[in-house]
Amino acid sequence: MSPVVEMLSGVDSNDHIHLLVSAPPTLSISDIMRRIKGRSSSNSVSY
Repeated sequence: MSPVVEMLSGVDSNDHIHLLVSAPPTLSISDIMRRIKGRSSSNSVSY
């Protein structure tokens, strides 16, 4: 089972977002971002 990354809060703007996440200290920031981007890209649709 992979470590859990939990999104606690978020605010979005036109060109960026701010996220407050909870993640185990064994995960690097790049690993956390890869998980978030992978999940969000599968949920978004380009027009």
